[in-house]
Amino acid sequence: MLRATTWTAILLLAGLFQAATAATTAFPNPRKTTTRTTTQPVVSDEKRYHPAEVTQPRVLEQVDKRYTDGNFEYKYVLSNGVSRHEKSYWTPAGDSRALARKGYYSHPLPNGKYLTVFYTSDMNGFHEDS
Repeated sequence: MLRATTWTAILLLAGLFQAATAATTAFPNPRKTTTRTTTQPVVSDEKRYHPAEVTQPRVLEQVDKRYTDGNFEYKYVLSNGVSRHEKSYWTPAGDSRALARKGYYSHPLPNGKYLTVFYTSDMNGFHEDS
């Protein structure tokens, strides 16, 4: 006997098949389109917005340390100004210990300043440091 989840999957697939079949029979003769090529350049005064440079940023600094007790530390700095640093540490959590993290990430803004967020992630969740 098939389980309810199997029947649900079968009904879902049958519905998708029916919808696909209906879509192809609803428009039996699609409109033909033609394209023209030209050797004339397209001239436009419109400037296109691009949020970032297209070039790949280079890694200027990178640190990746991993320890046998589970602690770690990593850091990177990219040529476009993006950086991140995070370090873990063990903290008491009742009768046991929990691995917590402290760090920051930073991104350059168009006005030349940086958006930097300092944070802690521990047994109380992820929270921004002030």
